[in-house]
Amino acid sequence: MNGQFSAIAPALGYYYQVRYALWRLLHDGRDNPDVALSIERLDDIAFEERGTPLELIQTKHHVERVASLTDGSPDLWKTIRVWSAAVAEGSVPTGEVVRTLVTTSCAPPNSAACYLHPPGSLCRNADAALNILCDTATKSRSSEGEAAYKAYQAFLKLSNSQQRSLLDSVQILDSAATITDLEDKIHQELWLMAHQEHLPAIQERLEGWWMRTVVNHLMKGATGVIASRDLRDALVDILDQFRSDNLPVDFVDPSAFPVDLSACNDRMFVSQLRLINVRDPRIFLAIQDFYAASRQRSKWVREDLLLIQELERYDHKLADEWEHEYERHREECEDSPSDNTMRDAGRELYKWAMNQSLLIRPRVTEPYVCRGSFHILADNLRVGWHIDYRNQLATVIRALKEDTE
Repeated sequence: MNGQFSAIAPALGYYYQVRYALWRLLHDGRDNPDVALSIERLDDIAFEERGTPLELIQTKHHVERVASLTDGSPDLWKTIRVWSAAVAEGSVPTGEVVRTLVTTSCAPPNSAACYLHPPGSLCRNADAALNILCDTATKSRSSEGEAAYKAYQAFLKLSNSQQRSLLDSVQILDSAATITDLEDKIHQELWLMAHQEHLPAIQERLEGWWMRTVVNHLMKGATGVIASRDLRDALVDILDQFRSDNLPVDFVDPSAFPVDLSACNDRMFVSQLRLINVRDPRIFLAIQDFYAASRQRSKWVREDLLLIQELERYDHKLADEWEHEYERHREECEDSPSDNTMRDAGRELYKWAMNQSLLIRPRVTEPYVCRGSFHILADNLRVGWHIDYRNQLATVIRALKEDTE
C-alpha cells in the first residue's frame, strides 16, 4: 500500500500542475487575452505577456490536507532552492516577477509561510519571514538530509539584498484547492457559456484538448508558450459542437479502433456483407465504421446530447430511404431472380448506402456516422443488402435463436 501511495502522489502532483495551469489561464485570460504560459521551462508554470515574464508558480499537492507548511517544510525549501538558484543565475529579474507557491498544505500562524501570504494580507511581513528563514537555514543539521542542506545553502549564498528582494516577490497561497476542487473551479469558469446539462461533456473535452496541448508543449522541450487565445479558440470550437444543429464528434478516425475480423464473423451485419461477396478489406472497414458509430451514438445518449427518440427518428429515416432503394432493386430482379442477379443488385444497394450523407443533425457530417448506422441497422436486420437477405440468413437466424433459448 505504501508503495502504491508513493506512486499515486507524484502522479497526482503532475496532474494538479497541469489542471491548475488550465484553470489559471481560463481565469486570467478573461481580463487579459494576451497572457500566455509555459510549463517546466522557467518554473512549474510561468505566465508571461508578449515575452515578458509576469509570474513563476510552483505547485505542491498533497493527497490529504495533513501537511503543514512549517519553517522547515520540504515543500517550502524545495521551492526556495529553485528560486534562489534562479536569482543567483540572474535568469529572471527579481523585482519584476511574482513568485507564487501554490500548496494544499496549511501555513501555521507566525510561520515564514504565513508571513509570505499575498500582499495586502493582514499577516504579510517579508522582514519577519526573512529572519525566520535565515535562522532556520543557519541552524540546520546534517541529519535533515542532503536535499534540505542544499536548499538552505542556496538561500544563504544569496546576499542580504538578494534574499530580501526575492522574498518581496514571493507570495504563498496555502490551503489551496485540491485537484478535485480545481475541477469545480474550472466548471465555474464555464458555467455561463453553455447549458448546464452540457457542462460535464464540455469540460471533459476541454481538459482532453488541454492535456494533448501540454504534452505537445513538453515534447517540444517546453519552448514557446500556450496562449490564452489558443485556449479560447479551442473552447469556442468545443462549444460550437454543442449547438442545437451540431454534435461533438469524438472518434474522428475510425481506423483507430482495433479490429479482429475473426471475432466479428458471427455479427449479423458481417454475414450480410458476405452474402453479397464483399471481400475482407471492405468488411474490415465496415467493422471500423460499425464500432465508431456505435460508440459515438452511445456517448451522445449517455451525455444527454441526443435523445433516444431523436436517434430512433434518424434510424427510421435511414431505414425509410433504404426501403425505397431496396424496393427499386427488388423490382428490377423480378424478371430473373437468380442468386447472382440478387447478389449483384445487393452490391449496388450496398454501394448506394455507403455513399449516402444522411445527417443526424445538419452539421454532423462525419461519414462514419451514416455508414456505421446503416451497419447497426443491418446487424438488427432492419435493412439488408442481398435482395433475398431474410431467407438467405434464415439458417443463421435460427441458430442464433437456438443459442438464446
